[in-house]
Parts: sequence; structure tokens; C-alpha cells
Amino acid sequence: MADATVVTDFVGNLITNCDSATADGIWTGVPMIAGNSDPAPLEGLNRLAGVFKNITDSSNDTFFAPTVAENLTDSHLRIPFMTSLKPILKTFALGGIEVILSDGSNTANYIVSGGDKYIGGWEPLVLDVNATPSSGTAPNMSALTSIGFIMRLTTGGKNQETAWVDYITHGDGLQSITGGTSGDEITFDDIVAQDTYFKIFEKLAGVYRCRGEFVLGSTTSGDCYFKDSGKTFFFDDLIVADTLYKLKAVGNAATVTSPDLSGISFSSETRPYLVDFTDANIDSVLLNGTTFQNATSGVNLSGVCEGVGTILDNPGPISPGTAVLTNLTVKNSAEAIALTLPATHNIASASFFSTGTGHAVSGFAVAGDYTLANFFFYDYAATDGSTGNEAVYVSATTGTVNITISGGTIPSIMSAGATVNVLTDVVVTIGASVSLLGAEVRIYDMDNLPAGSLGTELAGAESHDAATFLFSSGAGNVVWIQIMKAGFVEFGQEFTMPAFDAVFTARLRAELNS
Repeated sequence: MADATVVTDFVGNLITNCDSATADGIWTGVPMIAGNSDPAPLEGLNRLAGVFKNITDSSNDTFFAPTVAENLTDSHLRIPFMTSLKPILKTFALGGIEVILSDGSNTANYIVSGGDKYIGGWEPLVLDVNATPSSGTAPNMSALTSIGFIMRLTTGGKNQETAWVDYITHGDGLQSITGGTSGDEITFDDIVAQDTYFKIFEKLAGVYRCRGEFVLGSTTSGDCYFKDSGKTFFFDDLIVADTLYKLKAVGNAATVTSPDLSGISFSSETRPYLVDFTDANIDSVLLNGTTFQNATSGVNLSGVCEGVGTILDNPGPISPGTAVLTNLTVKNSAEAIALTLPATHNIASASFFSTGTGHAVSGFAVAGDYTLANFFFYDYAATDGSTGNEAVYVSATTGTVNITISGGTIPSIMSAGATVNVLTDVVVTIGASVSLLGAEVRIYDMDNLPAGSLGTELAGAESHDAATFLFSSGAGNVVWIQIMKAGFVEFGQEFTMPAFDAVFTARLRAELNS
């Protein structure tokens, strides 16, 4: 088991450590009493407990007033919380648990949990302070004088300790995760073992739940070798900013960042999250069989990313960069353009499934020649036009764009103005009167490049290793087939590529000595 080092942005931001009821401020409302009995505290020696039993809202709340007004501008408030009242806690929709914030003049309530949301055990009550209040007027978040919460019950509770809190803090999440070596990589469990304090990353019922940013690697120090598989990673459904949840990898020039995320399923129930593997100091990212579901803030990859069988389900805009992707699947995209191809890409095979709106692929920004190899399109508009549901959107506004389709589906096209020609590659199998094993085979384009030659070589082998030879080119293209085999006269013939895959039979004549 490798050691993980986890760094958050919460250190130094504690409002109270809850080691005593008067630490760093005072509590009002339901009295909060320090103690070190069950449940065990998360931080320090103690946690605070209160007797929350009343069905009357106004008498089932508690407030902490810090000694110095707290600045929570553009942050996420986090209160580690536990209650034994889940069975009688009102649902989220009915305001089961609300956080209450005040600056002394304005007070606002924010619903953050309920009996249908709270799982049990220590969980942080998390609030994006820029969220719209459930009631009241939002206070000045740079000068909070009171932070509290209220519990709403369906029936009265027992006259005993029923809710507990530990420190109050604010921040965004796991800013760097480092550790491991090549061959002894850190895993999700190693990270969970280090994050017992802030509860940003936790394993519950076999699922790894994240409540903030999740950043593999460090921009300042520390190698990050991560490898796990067959796991489910879930961004929790909390009141957080749309920009909070991120799955990232970062690095620096002096260290290694090399996560292997193969076979892991990443998801989010409702909150958007961003996948970002574009940092210039990442060494490698493996995404074989990785699933990203509901990454609606986008998926940004770079040339250090490799994946076979990667699945993007309901993603935001996809920027693949020069990532090496084979058998990519994109489905349920709600974007006007699911994937934007750079001028040079390394996607060898991909399948796109339409939801009835939007294009699968865009790019082709300037006039020129392009190739799509084994791109398959399902349920997109069948004909070219301007419905917005054509498989390919050509963004060039002038000139001619030639798109060669090498395997896969012939796509429907929408153009921003350029003339678009879709050219289809067909495969020709060369057979011969004798086996081509050991023969030199050359296929030329007959484009007279360089001048005076047979043209650009499209395919060839110095000593072929099979009885037949396969090559592909655009339908209607004129090529030159040349075969040289010991004991036979050199064969050469002009050939026009057919409209469909075909077989060409060359008849080789034995060479007779004079």
C-alpha cells in the first residue's frame, strides 16, 4: 500500500476546532457541549454535541458567532455534521437541514440537506455562499458574524444528544495529491486514508464520493503515480458552484505525474464537473475503458492522454487535443457540437450517438484535405443541410474542404460556407496467380510527385508477409500497381479505384532465362 500526500486549501482557514464550546467564539440557540465520547471527533480531542429534539423550527437551531467576523467571499462553507435523527428528519424539499448566515444586518437560510439526502455518519454540510438563499436576504459574505444551522423534524426527538459538529471551515477541495512510485502506485483507498479530517473524498457503500476539486499531482513538488481500476467515483449532489467540481492532473518540471485511470467510472448525479488533462507538465494519462458520465463542464485532453474504449456519456464540449484515442464512444451529448477536432488529431476510431440535436464533430477550419478514419455516426440527419443535426459541421467559410472517409459512416455535412467534398476510401485486395509472400509491392498515386515519377507512394512492402495485399484509396482515384517477385516478370498496371471494396487479380508471368 503506497503512501499518499493530500493537500487541501483549508489549512489555516479554521473558524473553530470545536475542542470547547467557547473556542474562537460563542454558540447560541441549542447549547453545544464539548465532549470526546462517541461519535469520535474528526479533529482535535473533542466535538460539540447538541440536544435537537423540537418539532418547532425556531427552537431547533444553533449559531456560532466567531470572535472576528469571517470572510467567506466566493468560497464554500463546510460544517462536518452528524445526526441520529435521519428517520424523522424532513426531506430536502421540506427544508430538512438549513444553514443560516448573517452579517448582523441581513440573514439568509439555505437548504443543504434532508432525510432523503443525508446518508449517515460524519458528512459535511456544504454550501456555495453565492447560491440563492431559500429564504431571507443574502448577507455580506466578507463579514459574517453568525454561522448556524437548523434541523426540521417530522416528530419530536428524544431528550438526548442527537446532533454533533466538528470544526467549521471553507475552501474548495484536494488541491494536490501526490505519492507512489512506478510499480507501487497510490489508489483511491490510499487517498481516503489521508482525508479523514475534511471528508472531501470518502468511500461509502463501495462508492468513492468526492465533495470538491480532485487534483492528481502537484504544481510545486512531489511525484504522482496513481493506478486504480474497477472503481466508481461520484461527485456528490451538494449545493456547490457549477465551477467547483474538477477532475484534473497537474505537474511540474522536476517531478512525474502519471495517473492510470483505466477501468474507472466517473460520474455526477446533477452537478457539472470538468475533466482537464491539459497541464503541460503531465507525463501520461491512461484512459483505457474509462467512463466519464455527466462531465457537462467539458472534457479537455492533451497529447499525453491515451485511451482504448473510452466512453463519454452526456459530456460537455469535448476538446481531444492530440490524445491517442481508439474506439472512443460519445453519447447523449447535449452540445451544439459534441467534439471539436484540432487540425491534427489522433482519434483512430470513434462512435457518436445523436440525441436528435447538435453535430457530432466540428473542425476543418481552413480549406484543405482531411481524413476521418473509422468514425461511425448513429441517428444524425441523413442528408446535408442546415438542420443542426448533421454529423459533421465544417467551420471553414471559404475555399474547398476535402474529407476522406476511411472506413466508418459516410457523414451528413453542414458547412459554414466552404465547398465540401466527401471522398470515400475503398479497400482493394490484390490477389495473384501465385502467392505474394515475399514479393515487393508498391502502390503509387500517379500524381507526378515528384515530377517524372510514378507519383506519391500510397502503400507498399519491401518483402510482403502474406499471400494477398490490401490497400485503400479514394473511389475514382487512378493508381499504379507494381509487383516484383523473384522468378517472375515485373508487373505494372494502371488501375481506377472502384466505388466499393473489391478484389484485383494480377497475373504474374514466369521469367524465362534466354
